Amino acid sequence: MGAFAAPGDGSGGTPWQWSDGMFEIHGFAPAQVRPTLDLWLAHVHDDDRPVVRYALTTEGATGRLTYRLRDARRRDRSCILVLTDAPPRANGYLVDMTEEWRGAAAEVANAAIGEAAARTATLEQAVGIVVAAREVDPDEATGLLATCVDATGRDAVAVATAVVEAVAAGEPARSALARLGVPAPRRA
Repeated sequence: MGAFAAPGDGSGGTPWQWSDGMFEIHGFAPAQVRPTLDLWLAHVHDDDRPVVRYALTTEGATGRLTYRLRDARRRDRSCILVLTDAPPRANGYLVDMTEEWRGAAAEVANAAIGEAAARTATLEQAVGIVVAAREVDPDEATGLLATCVDATGRDAVAVATAVVEAVAAGEPARSALARLGVPAPRRA
């Protein structure tokens, strides 16, 4: 986390006061550069720059906002800007949330991948059941399941889950497929 204070004149080139944390978030060693509004905004993502400029320069602006920053080492960061005093004497804090949000995003992604893998496994099991019960190849089995999905308006995973659960519960595969609307193959 870093703290900052604006010079109060609203000028983009006038030096600001930055704590060591502000320098670090921006990828600099403490006091390595002269902190200005222009320097700060140069590191803000292009899409976020107008709202950050507004927050740091508009009289009466307070509160917090989230934005993206690219530091001097070209690392992308996700930050929360907290204004405790409104411009022109803007004061506040900048909190680097990159690692926390990256960790949260990884958890969400891992959960989604796990769910996708489970859905894929269920779909593959259902195809295998159709292959065995209808004596067709995997492509034709997939087509028969797709025909059921189209005809019933159910989700493919829901159909596959129903097929797998019915067979796992002991229902003969052919009767489960017929009950669930999976058609028999058309033979010439």
